[in-house]
Amino acid sequence: MPELSPDWPGLRAYIDGQRAGSDPLPLALLHLHLRRHRSLRARLGEDVLRALSERVLQRVWRVLRTQDRVLVLSDSDLLIALPEMLSAGHARLAAQALQRALLEPVQFDELILRVQPEIGLALAPLHGADASALQRAAAAASEAARTAAGGIAEATGAPAPLLYADLARDLRANALTVEFQPIVRLRDGRRIGFEALARWRHPRSGERVPPALFVVQAEEAGLVPELTRWSLQAALREFKPLHAADPSLHCALNLSARAFEDSALVEQIESALAIWGLPPAALLLEITETALLEEPQRNARQLSRLRALGVGVALDDFGQGYSSFGYLQFLELSLLKIDRRFLERLEGARERGLVQSMIQLAHRLQMQVVAEGVETPEVAGVLAQLGCDFAQGWHFGHPQPAAHWLAGG
Repeated sequence: MPELSPDWPGLRAYIDGQRAGSDPLPLALLHLHLRRHRSLRARLGEDVLRALSERVLQRVWRVLRTQDRVLVLSDSDLLIALPEMLSAGHARLAAQALQRALLEPVQFDELILRVQPEIGLALAPLHGADASALQRAAAAASEAARTAAGGIAEATGAPAPLLYADLARDLRANALTVEFQPIVRLRDGRRIGFEALARWRHPRSGERVPPALFVVQAEEAGLVPELTRWSLQAALREFKPLHAADPSLHCALNLSARAFEDSALVEQIESALAIWGLPPAALLLEITETALLEEPQRNARQLSRLRALGVGVALDDFGQGYSSFGYLQFLELSLLKIDRRFLERLEGARERGLVQSMIQLAHRLQMQVVAEGVETPEVAGVLAQLGCDFAQGWHFGHPQPAAHWLAGG
């Protein structure tokens, strides 16, 4: 269950704390305004308004995750902090889930009330580098949501820092690099593949730009086609010697949610495999819940074409989304990756039972399971006992260039 922040300084400290560190995931701040909410006080009285506000909060709780935070600004306004967003689409999915929950009528005896949510969305670091800047951007977006289609508006304005031109230039110059993290089979510790991870050092500062930042900026700047082409070519080029040394290995590669919008995606993948002389079974594409659920019919067609080609498809960061798990039975997926957050308290019976249920669900749907973020032998042992098939994380190896693993790393 999410926590209620007591005041703005408390929420601000939480947001800035989430943004600290060397490689934080994007964080979204939603400003939720209930239109004409205050006018209900004059018509229906303070008691009804208070009861309605409590119902609104209950519905918000049902949608949010444990790590999310809520600040009640007034009886008609909430601030909601959503850390660990996988993309801008992930944040939009959360806003849409909140809106759906709040648009359902609220009944008090024979009285039926409807609220009109307007949601402004700001994403760090795109729309603000700190909590205060993010709050201003979310408030402005909430005003814009009043006239926006669907009642949801995203903040506008220049991100900080602006990396669009530098990223476009370095993609054309093939200046990004790839590192590989091993994926192992838990029952015997055998290495069965690698996840390819893009790395980028800024050309002027020399500092490594977090993937969470440059992928989101690629989405905002319309650079996803270029990033997808570069990722496919670079990952398969670097992976080819690893596959030659052990043909049983596969290469797992993340795709942006926006990549599925490209009708030529499957042909592009087929061409890249042919260029580097790799069989389709050597490639496993990792796609988040957000990517799959934004346009489910289109994405289901893309999945069918990929599976027909012989490429594996994994659902990445399972459990991070704001949707039910019922959609899994309708998608052609070969593998499910459990988000690392579910491994943080595996010593608890409840958490262990939840992970075991995920594994059993995947197996019933003919999917194998990878656990991400495994950092200790104890966690690896528990996962093996629960029936998890594969795992990756620092316990099995940090991301390294392909040459490291070819040399016996």
